[in-house]
Amino acid sequence: MNSPLLEAERLAIGYRGRTLLSNLQLSLHSGELVCILGGNGVGKSTLLRTLAGLMPPIAGSIKLDQSAITQYSPTELARRRSFIAHVSPSADQLTAREMISLGRFPYTGWMGNLRPEDEQSVDQALAATACEPLAHRPIGELSDGERQRVMIARALAQDAPVMILDEPTSHLDIPRRVEVVRLLSKLAHRQGRSI
Repeated sequence: MNSPLLEAERLAIGYRGRTLLSNLQLSLHSGELVCILGGNGVGKSTLLRTLAGLMPPIAGSIKLDQSAITQYSPTELARRRSFIAHVSPSADQLTAREMISLGRFPYTGWMGNLRPEDEQSVDQALAATACEPLAHRPIGELSDGERQRVMIARALAQDAPVMILDEPTSHLDIPRRVEVVRLLSKLAHRQGRSI
């Protein structure tokens, strides 16, 4: 088997001096879809934010593509992993395409001008998530399920081999939950992403 894209060893997580979980081990390889289950307040979101490099671990190490996650600049980190929080940003006036285009920020520089290859990545993300019909609709007019697909498309447009999603099916009805999980499974297997 290939080297893991994301790896954690002897990881302890928490915040404000409080340890939530410790001695965690994780290896996530290309093409894998992994789900973390647990009750409210046990540390799932804290674990995901720590694995994404958004929170420091209390102890242990996290490697992304065989290098310590702390070695990456913010731009390099954004090119290697995408993160979707369980609370979507408030951007009701943006169209779905504009929201998805934000995923290209690690490649566009501070001006944010999309090049042809950036537009192509956005088009591919729209197609992979079946968001083409939503492209020109404002985010504020989309259903929860449609918004979630747009956020997944934004993470795809970011073109990172590792995607970390916090509660990607929250606030969705059962058919939409199944739809999102099938989409993520397809993306992991067909595109070789670690999700």
